[in-house]
Amino acid sequence: MSWSAKQQRNGSNKFGDPPSPLLSVEQHEEVLCLVAEEMWISKTATLTDRMLDSIADIYTRKREWLPKWYDKYASGYCSMRWLASLGPLRKEMAFDHDHFRQFFLGQTLARHIAERRLSDVRKIFRTDYLPEFALDAAVAELRERNLDAARS
Repeated sequence: MSWSAKQQRNGSNKFGDPPSPLLSVEQHEEVLCLVAEEMWISKTATLTDRMLDSIADIYTRKREWLPKWYDKYASGYCSMRWLASLGPLRKEMAFDHDHFRQFFLGQTLARHIAERRLSDVRKIFRTDYLPEFALDAAVAELRERNLDAARS
């Protein structure tokens, strides 16, 4: 019997099934949007691990996830794509590139506009002038949402 036939019969390989991701792509993007928004409002390019824990706590409570899941999730920030650990003790996180931060800030702005959360839109605009790339990302996201709505 071949190796693949044995795998199919047993349902997995001898090492067990690969671990599944904690978040879907959409959820991952939501969290990165929260991080980018917090950086923008705080006028900083980095966030401490305590601040990231607060963001994770807010996100998991909003979704009503179990505390056990929060522990796994909060400890996973270090491996989160597009974020890098900084500082001598590696207790600060920042986006790998500023374009990522601006992109997710634009995504956040588009979500607030699409969901008509005017106080959140005002909060973003009152902080500072938005970078051109963030505005381009917001416009592109809103266009995409309108195209999707027109197709439905």
